[in-house]
Amino acid sequence: MDYKQKELYLRALQTTVREAGGAILNYKGPIVDTGYELGHETSTIDEYARITTLDRLESNFRKMGLKFEGLYDFELGSLRTVPKSTGPLGEQPLVLDMDEIDGTTNTKRAIAARILAPHINYAPKAGVCIALLESRNLGSILASAFYSFSYDATFSGIKTEETFTAYMDDVYLCRHKFSKPLGDDRYRIIVADYSNKNQIGIGMIRQALVKSKKFARVYGGCRSSSMDIIDIVLNQYDAYIDLRALWEDSGAMLQAFDVVAVVPVALGAGLEISDIEGRFLDNYTHDSSIPLVVGRPGIKDEILGVIHPVIEQTKQNWQQVRKELDISD
Repeated sequence: MDYKQKELYLRALQTTVREAGGAILNYKGPIVDTGYELGHETSTIDEYARITTLDRLESNFRKMGLKFEGLYDFELGSLRTVPKSTGPLGEQPLVLDMDEIDGTTNTKRAIAARILAPHINYAPKAGVCIALLESRNLGSILASAFYSFSYDATFSGIKTEETFTAYMDDVYLCRHKFSKPLGDDRYRIIVADYSNKNQIGIGMIRQALVKSKKFARVYGGCRSSSMDIIDIVLNQYDAYIDLRALWEDSGAMLQAFDVVAVVPVALGAGLEISDIEGRFLDNYTHDSSIPLVVGRPGIKDEILGVIHPVIEQTKQNWQQVRKELDISD
C-alpha cells in the first residue's frame, strides 16, 4: 500500500474514532452487564459501541472512496472476526483491529453515574481504538487512531519507511521532545495491576523497581492500557509494565486489541516497546497475550534488567497462589 492510500485510511480512522467516541459518551440507554468473554465483562454499552463504531467506519470509508477488503477483528469473541473479502486464494487480506471501548469499566461507570445524577458528568479515562494492519501480525501495522475521552483528543500514527509518524489532533509529535521526562527528577512507572489476581507477583515487581532507587515512584494504572501509554506520551509517566500474560489464569490478559492503536503513536513519539524478553511485537497476533514494557529511550532496557531476576520467582509464587484460590489447571 502506498503512502497516499495509507493517509486516506488514516483520515477515515481519525474521523471514525472521534465520531464513535462522541456517540458513546452521549449514550443514554440502559447499562447492564450481559456476560463474560475472554476474561472481560460485557455489557449493553459494549454492544452499542461495536455497532456504532462499525457503522461510522463503513460510512467514512464510503465518503473517502475506500473499498476495504479484509477482516474486521473486534475485541469481543462473538463478533470478533467478520470476513469482508479474502481476496484471491493465498492473498493475505488487510485487517482492521478494533477495541470499541478500551477502558469499558471506566466508561460504563461514568455514564451510569451521569444517568443517575446528571451533575456527575465527566469524561472517563478510556477511548476508541482502531488500527489498520497488513496481516494479523502486530509487526504489520500501517496506520491507527485512538480517541481519548478524557483528553477529548485524537492520537494517531502512520507507518513511514523507517518507523512511524505520530500526531495529536493532526499536530505532529516530535520524537526528540519526548525522550526525557519534563519538570520532574523522578521516573514514574506504571505497573498495571487491574484485572489481575496475582497481586503478590505485582508487588514483587514493584518492590524490585523501588529497591533499584532510580524507579522509586510506582503506580497502578487507570484500567485502560491505551490511556496509560498515552499518559507516557503526554509526560505524566515514563514507562508502562503489564505482565499479566506471564501468569496463567491471573485475570483478563493484555491482548493486541488493548494497545494496537497506540503502538504507532508511542513509537512515533520516540518511546520504546518490547515484550519481557526485549523483543518487538512481530511475533504476536490479535489473539496473543503480551507481557508488555513501554518506556522512554533507555528506560525500558533498564527496567527489564531490574525485573528479570524476580520474574521466575513470581511465576513460582503464582502457582502456589492459584492453589490457594482454587484455580485449577
